[in-house]
Amino acid sequence: MNLNRSGFLKVKCICLTCGKEFYTYQRLINKGWGRYCSKKCRGVAERGENAPSWKGGKIKCICKICGVEFETILSNINTGQGKYCSRECYYKAKETAVTRICLTCGKEFKAHPSKIKKGLSKYCSRECFLESTRGEKSIHWKGGNKIHICKTCGKEFVVTYSKDRMGWGKYCSPECMNEGFSKMNKGEGDPNWRGGKVKTICEQCGKEFYVSQYKIKNGISKYCSKKCKDISCIGEGSPAWRGGTTYLPYCPKFNKRRREAVRKFFNYKCLMCGVDQRDLMRKLSVHHIDHDKEEGCDGKPFNLIPLCVNCHARETFT
Repeated sequence: MNLNRSGFLKVKCICLTCGKEFYTYQRLINKGWGRYCSKKCRGVAERGENAPSWKGGKIKCICKICGVEFETILSNINTGQGKYCSRECYYKAKETAVTRICLTCGKEFKAHPSKIKKGLSKYCSRECFLESTRGEKSIHWKGGNKIHICKTCGKEFVVTYSKDRMGWGKYCSPECMNEGFSKMNKGEGDPNWRGGKVKTICEQCGKEFYVSQYKIKNGISKYCSKKCKDISCIGEGSPAWRGGTTYLPYCPKFNKRRREAVRKFFNYKCLMCGVDQRDLMRKLSVHHIDHDKEEGCDGKPFNLIPLCVNCHARETFT
């Protein structure tokens, strides 16, 4: 007996494999351990026939078809197996193997009916299967490369099926493609071509000129030049024409005192945007709502509001 550092009692034992003396705890011996000095000795002792799960090892059997002697484990025999030495003998016993002809090389081979039902067992080997998927033998074969004629130079060239399916293969080279696109996007070759420019007459000078159709639809092309457009907008032709009242004098009662009274009445703020006069660093403008300069005279009442410069300009030209 021996004591370790913690004071636990150890007992001397002899290894059943190598015969070496070693010490172990009494509680391990009580559990049935302490028979081997190491895991290595235990592994050696429990191999083969000495293993607790040993069932006798491999057993010799005789094939029921060809009579050849072969070895198999006991578990196969317990599950009803171990009757045939090979898969060929198993097929012969069950009479399920079917003779087929390889679709690639024409060689005969055996196949199981279950695989035939699934559409398999058409080829004798993987090499024959891969050979059947190449070129014209492939199930995805669509005719291979096709010959096209370049739309630009008229030269024949080869195009793959994938490019032909996507609508490519119209030009033999990038140069011809760029040239074809440049021609296609000009004049009648443009997919958005609607007939080109149309002849029309200027409403100001009566001169004939050409203009795009979309401008006619939008009412833009009425004049042949900016000069004619500017002339048409002078005087009565202007959209802001008010009968020429710009040069008429205001009523004498519309003076500085009246304008200041209007600003004060509205607290010196623009009636449209609400900006304060003190923020503008200038006085608010006083606007005639009815655009009548004679208000205040001949018994006409005033109708005035204060506006900032921006709001006054916007109100005058609308």
